[in-house]
Amino acid sequence: MRARRAALALLLLAWLPARAGAGCAPLRMAYSNQEVVPYYMGSGALPAKPPGATVELLREIAASAGCVLEFNRLPPARVPVGVDSGAVDSAPLGVVPGDYPNIVYPLDKHGQPDRARAVQMHTVAYVRASDKLAPATDPVSYLKGRKIGTFHGASFGTILRQAGYDIDDGALDAQRNFDKLRLGRIDAVLLSLANPEDLDPYIAEHFGGAIMRLDKPMRTAHVWLTFNRKYYEANREHVETMWIWLAGEGRARLGILLRQYNHDLP
Repeated sequence: MRARRAALALLLLAWLPARAGAGCAPLRMAYSNQEVVPYYMGSGALPAKPPGATVELLREIAASAGCVLEFNRLPPARVPVGVDSGAVDSAPLGVVPGDYPNIVYPLDKHGQPDRARAVQMHTVAYVRASDKLAPATDPVSYLKGRKIGTFHGASFGTILRQAGYDIDDGALDAQRNFDKLRLGRIDAVLLSLANPEDLDPYIAEHFGGAIMRLDKPMRTAHVWLTFNRKYYEANREHVETMWIWLAGEGRARLGILLRQYNHDLP
């Protein structure tokens, strides 16, 4: 009897690691098809070369759980729809409205999206240097009644429009918005960045002293790596591993990747 129990225990020990370490299903990851330097490089359906700091971080997140990525670039407004419908399995997203019931976030003990396992993002304002604003100007009050440029599909654009701001979201990317700012067609450009200074080298290189950043962010929000509910339920262990990695090593890696891209930007 003891021999049989010992044999059974050995079988269980042999089975459990194999079960826990089983590979996850291929992960269809969506992100914006619009360029936001240095996060997403290039536009269109396929990742650019180099793809951008966020895309490289997404690859490292998936690798932390042994998952193979398949990238899908979509218009920003279609990204949450794709995750909710199951057309894609995952995407980095802020909190989306409650009409997307199949989008799963890491939750805290209160059942709310867990900010400890998110990336904090700052919506920063760029203005014309010729307007002679002090860097400490508060964009929340200054931009009331002025035209603000965002790229098409930016979620914070919808939020700010609902708050009464005049939002122009017709541009397909940040470069077109900066051009509109220089031409006087808009009064500011808003971008969501992990660190307010992330684009400073790019702005200095491409626009000299013509465009400046206001020191205070317009708003601060969070972005989570979200999943379609069915994918999460079928690959729960791997998803939890990715969330844990992002909350720890991943935060430092994003900063490293951003510094590398800022150094290498043309």
